[in-house]
Amino acid sequence: MSSWPPGLDQMPGVTSDDSFSIRLRNAFDSGSYSDLTVICKQRKWKVHRMQLVQHSPVFEAMVKGLSKGEATLELKDDDPDAVNHMLRYMYHFCYNFSRERTTIVENMRVHKVANKYQIPGLAKEAWFRYGISMVVMPLAEFITGVKEAYGADGYDEFRKSFL
Repeated sequence: MSSWPPGLDQMPGVTSDDSFSIRLRNAFDSGSYSDLTVICKQRKWKVHRMQLVQHSPVFEAMVKGLSKGEATLELKDDDPDAVNHMLRYMYHFCYNFSRERTTIVENMRVHKVANKYQIPGLAKEAWFRYGISMVVMPLAEFITGVKEAYGADGYDEFRKSFL
């Protein structure tokens, strides 16, 4: 089975389907043994503190700052779809595990949350997919990407690519 974009299966961070990886992905999908809830807008994810703090020093600080007995992190300023990709990355060790083409704006938003939460592997993969998107995207998607890049903070790197 080939991956999209070509060569993605050779990127660092993409793992084989060993039994541990499968159980870890299932833990995210099912929420089993979760000890933390992440809320972003109207969406909720049952996750594991250990997984988040191993990927992100920002999440580590957030978890340390929780009161005793508190088990919820609210991410008020982030895009819920980008947060979903970020959390999936923490369990699947790849961005967009379905291997389908991602949109330019989706890649920009994922890159933004990856930088915010200091997850360099995800930022690198989102930037890689962004580059592919720039080559194969329809004109309407390009226009949407320009609006996103110039309409919000945190997209300085992307603004240069539209010039």
